[in-house]
Amino acid sequence: MNDPAKTNQELIEEISILKQKIGELERGESESSRTEEALRRSEEKYRHLFESAGEGILIAQGERIQYANPALEKILGHSQDIITARPFISFIHPEDRSMVLERHLKRMKGEVLETDYPFRIVTAEGNEKWLQINSRVIAWDGSPASLSFVVDITERRRAGEVLREREEKYRLLIENSHDIIYTLTPDGIFTFVSPGWTVLLGHPIDQVVGKPFRPFVHPDDLGRCEAFLRKSIETGQRQTGVEYRVQHADGSWRWHTTNSVPLKDETGNVIGFEGIASDITERKQMEESLKESEEVFRLLFEESADAHLLIDGGRYIDCNEAALRIAGCTDKSMLMCLTPADMAPERQPDGELSSEKATRMIEIATNEGSNRFEWVNRGFDGVERYLEVMLTSIPMKGRKLTHTISRDITEQKRVDNEMRESRRRLSDIIEFLPDATLVIDKDGKVIAWNRAVEIMTGIKKEDMIGKGNNEYSLPFYGDRRAILIDLALHPDKETEKLYTAIQRVGDILFGESF
Repeated sequence: MNDPAKTNQELIEEISILKQKIGELERGESESSRTEEALRRSEEKYRHLFESAGEGILIAQGERIQYANPALEKILGHSQDIITARPFISFIHPEDRSMVLERHLKRMKGEVLETDYPFRIVTAEGNEKWLQINSRVIAWDGSPASLSFVVDITERRRAGEVLREREEKYRLLIENSHDIIYTLTPDGIFTFVSPGWTVLLGHPIDQVVGKPFRPFVHPDDLGRCEAFLRKSIETGQRQTGVEYRVQHADGSWRWHTTNSVPLKDETGNVIGFEGIASDITERKQMEESLKESEEVFRLLFEESADAHLLIDGGRYIDCNEAALRIAGCTDKSMLMCLTPADMAPERQPDGELSSEKATRMIEIATNEGSNRFEWVNRGFDGVERYLEVMLTSIPMKGRKLTHTISRDITEQKRVDNEMRESRRRLSDIIEFLPDATLVIDKDGKVIAWNRAVEIMTGIKKEDMIGKGNNEYSLPFYGDRRAILIDLALHPDKETEKLYTAIQRVGDILFGESF
């Protein structure tokens, strides 16, 4: 511009070019500012996404985590500073470290690996958590890095384990059940039967599934079974207790009872049945045998040496001759309609009122099938007798009666009392013997440990009574071993050689201790 040789036109053109360049520079600066602003906004957006994400996000490079979002901090229980300061494998469960590190290093080398897999971590509190990770390779500060998204699946894993355990439990229940578990279509086609079918009826499962139930059921019972299913469809409710005969593979007939529930679709329509069938053949045979043996029972009832009585509604309705002898009377009519408490003292030896105990014992027999106990009876002759009583609940003529068998154990009780008294006196004698004395039973347990042996050993009786396994040898020898008292019960030639002198006279063994 300072060159005087230039014309005005040239100067104007030069100025125009300069203005254009200045404009271009200004536009470049504006575009750069817009780019920087867009980049800043983009970074801010992605930073917000990272920090507000519900899943853990991390960027790992080498063996360290370069970035961790707040969700990952919460999962690990560590701050950002700790997470980025330590090798990332230090957060991983020891049993999973090599697997996770190997995958990370291979991915950094460009190998194609499964990107989604589970592993365990150990939190700051020392708790174990299961995470699901999904990783991708990215560039970070000019070098390869791993961008990973992790989700805490601990509860899902636990729920899965609970579900698997529950499914396994139900599978085992079905496979090992002694009953038959089955499903039917509405028209009676088997869609499933458990292994119990083969166990109870002999047919292979593949010969049953897909077949109608009717050919397996006895013709006389078929109508009952069809009515049972119709009622289930009509009511939409669980049905129970139908009894019928099913043919075994060997041609014999087995009695079954079944309970079933209707299976419904979303609209409430019955689309099938699920049921459990139990083999009641033995029960039915017992019922038949009971009917056939009523006369035999009557003969046994009348001729037995034990007292037999029948109770209905808590009162005697029948008895045999032996019961009359215990009652101290000769006429059955004297006993009929009385209650057990009418033929007893006010209270039993345990202090319970006879009226209350009688009712309670009958209730136990009714609920549990039978009940055995001891009872004190007082006859019309005023004599009290100890009885061993067995109550059995039995069906008879459409009613549940209580069959009573009573045996007079008065003499046995007298002998038992004398034996207890004899043992008490023997125990007193042993207790005050001047010599150290101990007694063991046939099982090698201490049943007596007198004062003299307490003084000798310094061990109290209450600390030794009931002890076995040669514990009584510890105070004498310092270890458990067979001693002379054991040889009296269980002779052992090798152990006897350890004694300097030993002599057996009948059941008595003499020896010098060692």
